Amino acid sequence: MASLVSWIQTAELEFASNTAVVDGDRRLTFAEVAERSDRAANVLGETVGWEPANVALLVGNAAEAVELDLALMKAALGRVSLNPRLTNDERLYILGDSVASALVYDPEYADFAELVAEELPHLPIFATGRASSLVGSSYEEALTAASAQCPAVHPAPETPSLIMYTSGTTGRPKGAVWTLASRTAGTTNMLLNELDRAASVGMVHAASVSHGSGSKVLPVFLRGGVSILLRRFDPADFFEVVNRERATASFMVPSMVQMLVEHAATSGARMPSMVQITYGGAKMPLPTIREALHLFGPVFAQVYGSCEAPHPVLTLARHEHRIDEERVLSSAGRRALGVTIRIGDTKALPAIGDVGELMIGGDHVFGGYWKNEDATDESFLDGFYKTGDIAELIDGGFVEIVGRVKEMIITGGFNVYPAEVERVLLEYPGVAGACVYSRPSRRWGEAVFAAITPAPGTTIDTAAVIAASREKLANYKVPKGIWVTDALPLGTTGKVQRSEVAAVHPAALDEG
Repeated sequence: MASLVSWIQTAELEFASNTAVVDGDRRLTFAEVAERSDRAANVLGETVGWEPANVALLVGNAAEAVELDLALMKAALGRVSLNPRLTNDERLYILGDSVASALVYDPEYADFAELVAEELPHLPIFATGRASSLVGSSYEEALTAASAQCPAVHPAPETPSLIMYTSGTTGRPKGAVWTLASRTAGTTNMLLNELDRAASVGMVHAASVSHGSGSKVLPVFLRGGVSILLRRFDPADFFEVVNRERATASFMVPSMVQMLVEHAATSGARMPSMVQITYGGAKMPLPTIREALHLFGPVFAQVYGSCEAPHPVLTLARHEHRIDEERVLSSAGRRALGVTIRIGDTKALPAIGDVGELMIGGDHVFGGYWKNEDATDESFLDGFYKTGDIAELIDGGFVEIVGRVKEMIITGGFNVYPAEVERVLLEYPGVAGACVYSRPSRRWGEAVFAAITPAPGTTIDTAAVIAASREKLANYKVPKGIWVTDALPLGTTGKVQRSEVAAVHPAALDEG
């Protein structure tokens, strides 16, 4: 098996004098990142006794996030990234569930470190930065005292390298384990199917590196590119940084793309150096991507994946983003090279028109849920990961996600997938966001309803939206009622929280 560490060391040698990380005013070369990550590997390895273990990180989009990711691979330790958007209670649960043997945190999250020190007084804690009053040991002082020689560790392919916790929309989150073998395959997959050399020159990490954007750090590093870290996403700041650094890539969720469109439409901001903005994590509204393509050109690429089967599983490449091809543009793309898919529980290759649960096979698929064999067994069928997404294979081999297995609405004996209805609602002029959900109905069993958000400065006539929907949807799929809201609740990964929308459903719609 290829060694990720050997790949990393090759990049450190070949691009030694090049800039590897930009974090505000801080700029680190590949050589500097190499030394700091080697020292950090020794610090953390010695802290846990050079035994297989997991280390939790709560450092946000900081330079330390890059060097610590490399360090943990060099020390053959599992990385558990705590999403800054989580509550302290959620972070504490993940810390305990992962059996983390150490915590490294940014001073911005000192309140969590204080809580951890109280709840887990024997857990080693390191604080980045140089403040002497922080909880735990000084990370910088530990690095200064550590060896700068990369440790010689030879882990097995099944050793956990990264544990990605699911968003936990129901119950507590589960930790999807990326082994060294699956992470190596996933990195190769990303380099092969998503990040070419032109895009990898400089990536702005506008989304959290604890999640989707973080998966791009290693591939960009291996190509000799620079990771440009934004502590917070602000459209004006994003354009300024892209143009100052002549950045070539970024990763975003659709809501962030919408914010870029809105800012550019009023400010005239553009980004001529940009080669590719990859988006994923949620359905992209057609009006948003069409306007984005109009403003910025063919620089957008879509990826589909999950914590359990990291993207790209499906890809919609830059050249496939054609404004006039609605069905393709609303799809999730084609199967990536190195990935096998099934649609439904058949073992046959999918055929055009097949509809069913999307299942994924490949070396990049996760190794199971951390210490949860039952959940792992439930997630696989014949070695394929069951995504829970309902997919349809359409002309050209494109895959359209039409709903979720557990979110399917059965109304009057007919199946309705929310994503299918949302796609139509988002085509209506002025509709910026949509969420379709069900309500109990004496007549139909379940009734279809929707909440929508208007584009800035737009007034929506819900009756007109319903009327327009009837032209594109079977009658049983058309929402019985639609209400307008300023914003839809989002989870930590940028996905709309359907259950939260349903929970505030206006009772007046049921009466109408």
